[in-house]
Amino acid sequence: MRITDIYELKESKTFNLSPFQQKRIDLKLDKISMQKTMLTGTIKYKDIPIQNATIQVLNINSKPLYCTKSNKYGIYSFKNILAPGKYQLIATKDRFFTSSIKKIKIYPDIIQRLNFNLHKKSITRKVLLYGTVCNNYNYRYIPNAKITLRLEDNPNKIITTTYTNKKGHYLIYNIPSNNYIITVSHPKYIPKTICRILKNNNKTIFKLNRVKKSVNSNFDLVVKEYDAEIIFYEIKSKNRKR
Repeated sequence: MRITDIYELKESKTFNLSPFQQKRIDLKLDKISMQKTMLTGTIKYKDIPIQNATIQVLNINSKPLYCTKSNKYGIYSFKNILAPGKYQLIATKDRFFTSSIKKIKIYPDIIQRLNFNLHKKSITRKVLLYGTVCNNYNYRYIPNAKITLRLEDNPNKIITTTYTNKKGHYLIYNIPSNNYIITVSHPKYIPKTICRILKNNNKTIFKLNRVKKSVNSNFDLVVKEYDAEIIFYEIKSKNRKR
């Protein structure tokens, strides 16, 4: 808040001083006659008082002059501070949008009121995704499984990636609430993808199926001749030791 003098310093009479001479001069202060003014009002959000909001007073050229804070009831006041004249006021508060500039004219000996209604800024809520990854056969945990998050409306952009620990647990935190595509993958398992709306804390368990091993057998035809009339054919697999 700006400090305003309430006393005016008067000039003394002219005097002369010679070298090594001392002289006592008494000065007189006259109290400035100030016109009584009062500007007050409230700062609210949907009829809820806002405490510690800042109210800034500007002159007509938008130069800052005075400021104060609202009390626990959302009330602010400038008593005998603003001289009669035209002013501009702005109200601000963390997590709220700054108010529009309001103009007012101050008159002496009149209590004037100017109220402000502030609007909250939208805050993106952060959410948590956690759970386990196990196999779908005996429900044993799968370590080092990869979990990938993508936005449903922008599937080409990966938001974040993590891996399960030794016990198959994973944790993704500090992500905004949204619709996500969640993909879990592991070299030995068939990947799984789901779409889910994440809000607050979300526990999701993934059960993966093992990749089936394809058996590729190459066979050689071995002909053994035991006599001139009987021939035996034996099929020999390359994948088996004989």
